Amino acid sequence: MVAAILYMVILVLLALNLPSTETLWSDRVWASEQIQAANTKDQMLPVFQMAANRFSTAMHMKNAMFGALWFTGAAFCLFIFVNAFRIRRLERQLSTREPQN
Repeated sequence: MVAAILYMVILVLLALNLPSTETLWSDRVWASEQIQAANTKDQMLPVFQMAANRFSTAMHMKNAMFGALWFTGAAFCLFIFVNAFRIRRLERQLSTREPQN
């Protein structure tokens, strides 16, 4: 249940942050039109700054998602180990209470 909730949180974060990481530079037609239309570096500077900003946002999001996935995996492993320990302890308690024939 905890893993499912964490998974849903990760999906919500991904759905909210993914559109902000898209860049128009992935469209080759648009990129070549922008490059050909620019006569000076000053005309291209805002476009390059926007692309760099979007790339930086994408890198930050990737790092945040990796951290969330690592945390989710660690929580899942901890949950499995705790439950295995509890099952072993319960099994020991039951075996000492039962009379052996």
